[in-house]
Order: sequence, then structure tokens, then C-alpha cells
Amino acid sequence: MARLKEKPDLDNIGINPFSAELKIRVNRKYKDVINKFGDADKLESVFESVGHTKVFDQVGSKALVSSLTVRAKELYLHIMYSLVSGQDILWIHRDRYMEMYGIKSVNTYKDAVKDLSDKLLIYPHASLKDVYWINPHYFFKGSRQSKYPNNLVINKNDNNG
Repeated sequence: MARLKEKPDLDNIGINPFSAELKIRVNRKYKDVINKFGDADKLESVFESVGHTKVFDQVGSKALVSSLTVRAKELYLHIMYSLVSGQDILWIHRDRYMEMYGIKSVNTYKDAVKDLSDKLLIYPHASLKDVYWINPHYFFKGSRQSKYPNNLVINKNDNNG
């Protein structure tokens, strides 16, 4: 297959072959709201029922993650799969992580943690060993809006209200 020199037009290129067997489990949530006429309406929202971790595309985040060592990238991925929804702190089960990735030396683990900490993706808890704050600027499981309601900033160009 010839290598493309320019980005191809990806609109209307076909159907994703992975989508044929895809089943997205969703939950529905209803909320009573009062419309502008004073009438009660039911507002429906649909959301995926399978847990997922969001990676946020902040300026420079791709370069930041690509600058990590291989072991730090593995730990970063391990952390993303270990998060509990709505929590911004986690305990890394060091032995399980090391076994899963075939790491024999605790210093390798410590070096990966140091790289993630130096790059401010995680931050060690002051008094609990192997417990880290995650940086929700870059990744989070659940809703950052619910976790940090005092941190919301409404875009100035939002014309929906």
C-alpha cells in the first residue's frame, strides 16, 4: 500500500468495520424542568452505562505524554484503567502493576512514578504511600463538572441562553 503524502478527505470514506458488532449500553435519565411558558416538561438525557475515562486534549498534552518514558506510559495507561468514577485520587497496587507489566525492580516502578510526577500528571499524597492525586486537566473518569462545580467557566461565545 502506498504511503499518502497528504491527509486524505476522511468524510464519507465508508463504514467503520468495528461498528458492525458494536452495542452501546446506555441509561436514560429524566428530569422535570419548567419551560419558558411555565409548563412542566420532562428532559431526557442518555448516557453510556459502561465506565470510561476521558483524556482531555489540552494544548501540549500530546507532546507531554509522548515525552514520557515507556514505563511511565505503561503506568499512565494502568492508572487510566484503575480510576474510580468521580475520584481524583487513587492507590496504585504496586505489586499487581509490576506483575502485570513484567517489572522486576521496584526502582523501575519508582522511576515511572517520578516521570509522571515530574510532568505533573500525578502528584503523591503527602502521607499515604502509593496514593496519588491525578491531574484532571489531562484525564478524569466521570464528570469533572460534578466533581468541581466551582471551577466551571462559561464560554463567552455561548449563545444558548
